[in-house]
Amino acid sequence: MSDIVIADTKHNTTKVSSEKLLFSSKDFRSQVKGDWANVYPPIRARMDRLLTSSTPVIFEGRGLVRRSRIGGVFAYLAKIFGAPLVFKRGENVKITVRVAPTSNDLRCWHRLFTYSDGYEQLVQTSKAMDSKLGFIDAVGAEGERRLATKMNVWTEGKSLYFSSCVYVLRFKHFNIPIPLMFTPGALFAEHRDLGKGMFRYILKFNHPLWGETFYQDGIFKMLD
Repeated sequence: MSDIVIADTKHNTTKVSSEKLLFSSKDFRSQVKGDWANVYPPIRARMDRLLTSSTPVIFEGRGLVRRSRIGGVFAYLAKIFGAPLVFKRGENVKITVRVAPTSNDLRCWHRLFTYSDGYEQLVQTSKAMDSKLGFIDAVGAEGERRLATKMNVWTEGKSLYFSSCVYVLRFKHFNIPIPLMFTPGALFAEHRDLGKGMFRYILKFNHPLWGETFYQDGIFKMLD
């Protein structure tokens, strides 16, 4: 659920000031409903590496990237917050995900979408613990953009699930909730282990009025 700052092909980012955020591997583990010990072992090992590695961890895969017309409107409007939503549709899109520690001690998911026509979009979001909101996914390479989602995480079978229907604009001393009607909709993601080091990642947004606005489905493998 789906890294950012506006994403052009030069991968430049623009920072704005924000409240200090914190994050640790213990923070994430404590958020998993159903208990961290019950997370499917290959997923647990994969997430442990993502959360503790002092160097970037890279995944590569290919998948379907889909959005509706109204999704395109939301993607355009969200550019002001760092372009956290994909602009283009595509099949067999190459997706490179780099998970890395940040200078402010968060973990950023840098997602690079490369389409068959050569177009690229970089999406960046950072996992963080906010003193007012709890576990959030904050837009920006260091969580510096104002937009964030409050995340829920749980485990079942061979999958780890994420969801959110709470969007906020973060400021130093207060947060402004965004009505779900004015967002791309409720977020749902599934990280499903496929064995042999492979996993499937599905991300979708469903708007209360417009239905599905975004959908991504890809198969990934960690690069050693």
